Amino acid sequence: TIAGAAEPAVREMNVRVLGSFDYIHVNSEEVNHFAGPAPVLVDLGEEDIETGSVLGIVTVPIGPSLGARGFLGVLGAKRHVDNAPEVTVGGLEMGGDIFWRDPEFGEIGVGPRYVWQDVEVGGSNQSNHSGGGALTASLFVQDFGIGPIDLDFQASVLDSEIDPDRDG
Repeated sequence: TIAGAAEPAVREMNVRVLGSFDYIHVNSEEVNHFAGPAPVLVDLGEEDIETGSVLGIVTVPIGPSLGARGFLGVLGAKRHVDNAPEVTVGGLEMGGDIFWRDPEFGEIGVGPRYVWQDVEVGGSNQSNHSGGGALTASLFVQDFGIGPIDLDFQASVLDSEIDPDRDG
């Protein structure tokens, strides 16, 4: 089916909120570290990594085959390794897409991206700002009785600026 023949790209405005949290604990006595010509065993100890994010997404129709999507989210992470300074990350991400969509086949879109991260390691921190654009694509796979499956792809080009150690 071609776009617009059966269903519009977006039927009506909709809002989604996505949240995630990951916790990883590694208890390793030794790991291979490849810093020189030969691997060296390094005592890593225990490592804890926590990451999380909340993302709000608004999608609106702008034509029979076109839609627009905007998103705004917060993110955070913490990493602690025995005998090393703790690393914390907080930040914000935002962007949007204008996309062409065929409800039977998939969609392709393009839009701007911006990511800000504040990274603290021990007593120093830095602020990272990245801006650019993304090309997105989704392929809607036939339902084989297990529910709908979408394959999503994204290619981004971002330019980053780092503001090191604002606290001296």
